[in-house]
Amino acid sequence: MMETAAPEPERKRKKNPLMERAEYLLYRAIASRTSGASDESLQRWGDRLGWLTSRILRGRDRLAMRNLRATFPDRTESELRDILDRCWKHFGRETLAYLKVRTLSLEEIVERCPIVNRHILDDAIAEGKGVLLISAHFGGWEIAGLLLMSIVKNVRMVARQLDNRLLEADLVKLRARTGAEIIDRRKAARLLMRSLAAGGVVVLLPDQAVQEREGVLVPFVGRKAWTTPAPAKTKRRVLCGCTPMASSPPPMAAPPLPLSPRARWPRSAT
Repeated sequence: MMETAAPEPERKRKKNPLMERAEYLLYRAIASRTSGASDESLQRWGDRLGWLTSRILRGRDRLAMRNLRATFPDRTESELRDILDRCWKHFGRETLAYLKVRTLSLEEIVERCPIVNRHILDDAIAEGKGVLLISAHFGGWEIAGLLLMSIVKNVRMVARQLDNRLLEADLVKLRARTGAEIIDRRKAARLLMRSLAAGGVVVLLPDQAVQEREGVLVPFVGRKAWTTPAPAKTKRRVLCGCTPMASSPPPMAAPPLPLSPRARWPRSAT
């Protein structure tokens, strides 16, 4: 989201079948080791996985460092490197935590992941006007999604399909356990409007860059960044409840899910 230029139009990339298979086998091998592992073990191996990933995805690592330099010009290189290294380790821990949580029953997920201010969500649903939940790719967002889908019926989540078809199929099976519907973000607008009008719960994570024709430039940590006006436009058109939520970093595999008081835009908001 940090780059000031709008992204190129989205293209569907076709991954090499051998690479797809290799990635999927690696994923299954790691997943098979997480179910019986202790939380402390997952913490350690998550740090190692994050470190290894940063060495493999060097292009992403360089991009992240450029963004950090532009955002925090007063920080030293060692401070910026430390920030990014801790981010990579966080992603590694969250990956392993998600793989472990996916093996739990819906009841176990709810028991392990507390919700802060759940009454805000319950009250909004009770109004029957639909609920728009706004979050971001922050903390343990995948685990938060499983938790939400475990406690709320009629959930619609907007997501981009994974480039690996085998991983995507496995993820679809997992999400299907909860009864939630995943909507491709390229075809989302009308389906989301219908869902909200029918009193459903829609989850948006609008912290990713969008194409210039679809987005607006907003200030973000001292820079201009492209984002989508969809949450504000949806709230204005449907007049549903709108509640920000986040998933805090865990004790491993048990992130609390804080819900904030509902945002209220005037009817003139765009």
